[in-house]
Amino acid sequence: MRSHTPNRVSASRWGAVAALFHDVILTIGIFAALQIRFDLATIAAILTIIGYSINDTDYVARRLNLE
Repeated sequence: MRSHTPNRVSASRWGAVAALFHDVILTIGIFAALQIRFDLATIAAILTIIGYSINDTDYVARRLNLE
């Protein structure tokens, strides 16, 4: 059974995905430009950025649904 989501939420999900990729690509680009080695700490940092980005996107989406 599929739940119904409003069109506003459905349309904004692509923006959320684009923002997530933007955060990760920008970070990887900065690491590449500064020639910083990719090791386990770097991967952990990128995963942390992904987590914060998803959390922020969820928070903003919930705030928009309240209004």
